Amino acid sequence: QDQEQECEKDQEWEQEQDQEQERELEQERDQEQEQEQEQEQEQEQKQEQEQEQEQEQEQAH
Repeated sequence: QDQEQECEKDQEWEQEQDQEQERELEQERDQEQEQEQEQEQEQEQKQEQEQEQEQEQEQAH
């Protein structure tokens, strides 16, 4: 009977390990998404700045 209990413990431990890996993967994906969003925001800001510069040049003419 001890062996059966050991077996169950092993299975539980394996499940916990799997869950931890899942969580880590999710965190990594979240971080990647955040980085992508930040990059998009930076690009938008650059575009806005460029537009502003163009407007200023037009006014200068």
